[in-house]
Amino acid sequence: MTDTRKIAKARATGGGIAASVAAAVLTLLFIIDAGGTRDAVLSSLRLSATSVIPAVFPCAVLSGLIVRLGGADKLGRLAERPMRLLFALPGEAFCAIFLGFLCGFPVGAKTCTELFDRGSLSREEAERLLAFSSLASPSFVINAVGKGMLGSAKAGVILFTALVLISLVSGTLLSLTARKGHKYLTTFARPAKERESFSEALIGSVNSAADAMVRLCAFSAFFSAIPAVLLPLSATLPDAVRAAVAGLFELSGGCSAAASCSLPLPSVAAVLGWTGLAVHFQILSVIKGKLSSKRYFFVSLIRAVSIFFVLLFVSIPLSDI
Repeated sequence: MTDTRKIAKARATGGGIAASVAAAVLTLLFIIDAGGTRDAVLSSLRLSATSVIPAVFPCAVLSGLIVRLGGADKLGRLAERPMRLLFALPGEAFCAIFLGFLCGFPVGAKTCTELFDRGSLSREEAERLLAFSSLASPSFVINAVGKGMLGSAKAGVILFTALVLISLVSGTLLSLTARKGHKYLTTFARPAKERESFSEALIGSVNSAADAMVRLCAFSAFFSAIPAVLLPLSATLPDAVRAAVAGLFELSGGCSAAASCSLPLPSVAAVLGWTGLAVHFQILSVIKGKLSSKRYFFVSLIRAVSIFFVLLFVSIPLSDI
């Protein structure tokens, strides 16, 4: 046990040193390319203010209201049987999946966390749900990516449909990892949860959504700045590598870079499947350490690889869409 602790401590120390060195190098790059850093941050904040927040903030507030006022419990009565059969989850989980797919991140993760806080989901259930319930919104995928970056709204529809199907399959496969003998009460048998008044629910929902929007803007701005200073250093690298670097950190910039690759549809799909570290840390800031993110990161990686090869195999030329 002592040797194990020493090894774990050494790894933690080594990881801390590496992270510190990386942070120092990035700081120097930010200073050297102050103009590029400023432009990237301003562009990210402008996008958040004009597109992301207007689309996501109302949905985040309403998702909180639905959970706090017991709407998820009522929807759960209708969705109980299919949710149990497909995902080994209680019916209330349907609310997080539906809102996460319709409104985009971080609404799915926020709804999942609120359901866990209210006792509607166990920790294991919430972690499985978190792993596959957060996607880019159909508005972003179809309009911004499909129509705006690829020049085809139909391409956006194909991308979003593929994302949804692969995420649902991931959720079904994750249900196989549920503990043997896993039991939970049906929606009808669960003890009634304490209800908030409408004013309390609205205040709590707005406060929670506002906090999530601030975090969303902050992480997007920070992770937009990193590829802005790294990509000029990789000008001689292939477009696919540059797109991978951009997509590793931030979704919008990654999709834009991937759209110029020789295989635009599969490349953009992979970026959408991964979603970028900016989104991942937005999700982490929403769950606030209450849930493990291991399944979430694993599913994001698998989804990116899977959707790339699915669309590569299908091989639909953009000119035919």
